[in-house]
Formats: sequence, C-alpha cells, structure tokens
Amino acid sequence: MMPTDLLAKIARLEAQLARVQSHLDDESMTRIQAQVALGSAEEQLALALDAARLATWQWNLLERTIHFNPRWSEIVHGVSMPTDVPDQDWMASIHPEDLPLLQETLMQVARRKRSRFLAQFRYQTRGKTASDWLWIEMIGVLKSSHFERDGADNASSKTIIGCASDITARKNHLDELKTARTKAEHASRSKTEFLAHVSHELRTPLHAVLGMAELLESQQQPALSRQQTEQLGVLKQSADHVLALVNDLLDFSSFERGQTQALPFQANYEPIDAHPWLNGLCAPFQQRAQTLGFVFTVVPPRQQPCFLKLERRRTTQVVNNLLSNAFKFTQRGAVSATFEVLDGQLHIRVQDTGIGIAADKLDDIFKAFTQADSGIQRQYGGTGLGLAISQRICQQLGGQLTVQSTLGQGSLFSAAMPVEVLEQLTTRPVVARDHPSALRSDISVLLVDDNVVNLHVAQAFLNQHG
Repeated sequence: MMPTDLLAKIARLEAQLARVQSHLDDESMTRIQAQVALGSAEEQLALALDAARLATWQWNLLERTIHFNPRWSEIVHGVSMPTDVPDQDWMASIHPEDLPLLQETLMQVARRKRSRFLAQFRYQTRGKTASDWLWIEMIGVLKSSHFERDGADNASSKTIIGCASDITARKNHLDELKTARTKAEHASRSKTEFLAHVSHELRTPLHAVLGMAELLESQQQPALSRQQTEQLGVLKQSADHVLALVNDLLDFSSFERGQTQALPFQANYEPIDAHPWLNGLCAPFQQRAQTLGFVFTVVPPRQQPCFLKLERRRTTQVVNNLLSNAFKFTQRGAVSATFEVLDGQLHIRVQDTGIGIAADKLDDIFKAFTQADSGIQRQYGGTGLGLAISQRICQQLGGQLTVQSTLGQGSLFSAAMPVEVLEQLTTRPVVARDHPSALRSDISVLLVDDNVVNLHVAQAFLNQHG
C-alpha cells in the first residue's frame, strides 16, 4: 500500500496533466479553426481575383526574379501555368517606350521614395504587330525586412507584391474617345468658320439693300407715293431684321473662336457723355413704345454731367439686346430702363411686364440658340442668340448679366460693366454724318472696293450730297 502523501502527489500530477491536455486540445482546436478560416479567406481571395481577372505577382528585388500565379500566363499567353522568371527576361517583352518609366517607378519604390508601385505598359504576347501588344496595369506595395550593417540600412529581403490586369480594352476605349473628341472639335471649328464666312457674305449685299433703300427714301424727285413709302419701309425693316440676325451670328462665331483667348474682340474704351448717348440709344424704343401702346420709362444716371469711359460699341449692343428682348415679349403694360453709375460700374436694369420666364428655364435662356419655350420662337421669332451674346460680352469685359423673372408677370435683367468716371471730356466734338457742313463739294474722292455693288451705293450717296 502506497503512502498517503505519494497518492496525493500522483493525484495532483494527474490533475495538472489533465489541465495541460485540455489546454493543448484548446490550442489545437483554435489552430484548426484558424487554418480553416485562413483557408476560407484564401479561397475567397482566389475567387475574387478570378472574378476580377487579376493576376498576382511577387517581385524579389534582391534575387531579381518575378513569380506570377497561373492567371498571368492565361492573360498574356492564353494558357494557365505558373511563371517564375528572371526579371530581365520578363522586362524584355515590355515595349521599349514604356520600359524606362517602369524601371524608374521600381527604383523609387525600392528606395522608399514611393509607397505604392503603379505602372501601365505594353507587353508583347506573340508576334510584333500592334495587335500582339497588350496594355498591362501592375499595382503593388513593398514588403521588406532590414538588418543594420556598418551603420547602414541594407535590405536583406525586398519583395514587391501586387496584382496585374489586362487594361487593353480600357485603353482602346480611351483612344476612341480622344479620337471622337478631336473630330468633334474639328467639326465645331469648321461649323464656326463656315458660319462666320456665310455671315460675312450675307452682310455685304444686305448693306447694299439698306443703302439703296435709304437713297430711295431720301430722294426728292420724283416723290414717292404713300404706297411706295410703306413698301420701302417694309423693305428697310426686313433688311434691318436680317442684318441684326447676321450680326448676331457673326458675334456668336467670334465668341466661339475666342473661347480660349482673353478677349474674342478688341475692347475699345472711349470717353462719352452718358446722357446724350443714352437719349440717342433709347429714342427709337420710345417711338416703338408709342406705336405698341405701352409705357417706356428711362431713368438716366443721377450725375449731371455724367462723363464715362467705357466700351461704347459693346455696351450699346448689350442695352439694345436687353431692350429689344423686353419689347419683344411685352404686349401690354410697361418697360423701364434704369442706368446707375456706382463703384466703378455702370449698372443697367431693364424691367418689363411681359410673359416672364418659368423658374426651371432661367438657367437656359443664356444658352445659345435656346429660348424658354419652343413655341416662343414660332410666335415671337428670334434666334435665341441675343441674351447669350450679351452675357458673354459682360463677362469678357469683367461684368455680369443676371435675370429675375416670374412666369406671367415679367422679367428683370440686370447688367453691370466696368466704367471709368471722368471729370471732363477731352475729345473733340464729332460732326454728325447728316450735318450739311460734314460734306464738301470742292474735293475729289477716290472710291476703292472689291465689290461693284458697294461702289455703286457709295457713289450714289456722294452724288446725292453734291
């Protein structure tokens, strides 16, 4: 019979052994579960790579070898097989134009100047024709362990790991898009040049028509009958309308050609007396308002006198466009034009009680060839260029043009353009064109023009004035 203390010791050892065994069993189960989870993760990763048609690779920078998984050979050769090759042999299939950049990127990653390896290059598959080159994209990161030797940081193992994919279809699609864009830009330039050419060709005979109409209207003998005067008025009005459309087309083509330039037109700032200028500008619209039967109010700048230096031609064009637009869409009620000089800008506000613009159409009215409603063009006419051109003029001159409108109640267009306020005018007064002293009969005039019609019109004007 064993001593009691020996039995107790054996019991304690057996209990300890049981605990160790239980711990080992738990460790084994945990390890098994981890291996199962790892296997599942690897399987999921493999499935994901396969679905994405991605090849994996490991580039050993010290041994100068690259190991690819079977997907790489399937991509470049059409056959699935492992690949383990010296990197120099592998790089021999890269297009010579793409190799230097790949090597530079590789060196930057190896020296830790870049944290990520990214390269796109052409890789030769079989022959030497263009169809035998694939576009490959490789993405990877550096994995390394370091040991200190002689105070220097020398890598004992440097490996870049990553994935690769065939991006040939993507590159071809991008090339097609670039080609299509180039063709579209060329077509747009051709359209703009054609538009400008046709507009110039139209304007020459139109000036002749208007010139002849003015000559007929101003002749004293024989006097025109009432019917002839009315017919002549219709002729002039129609010709003026066509000329305005042609001028709009010319301006639009000018802006189209000048989109990449600072100014598509040469700005010519000149000093003016604002009050006579605005009176002359608004006088035709006063007469038109009386004919149409609604009120037209002009509020000039408060300053008396008001001397300004501005881009006269383009500012006049903007005011004319805004007033013409207001008159076109106002059948009853009133139109007002307010002019104010404030903080180095000429503020122009044209308000009408016309048809107004729907809120969802406000962003479209400044687009070329666009009106708020397709039915508007049929009812009121116009090309939809006036507001687009006016906004571009304001923007090119450093100003802006905005609109506020309520459908059925009217619109308010506000333009602001930079001006310089002058103390006085330093230019000489200009003699009016129709002033009797503007023309002299004791001088000879040499007319030179490559258009016979223009010569005939100019000669007729000169003969009329002696």
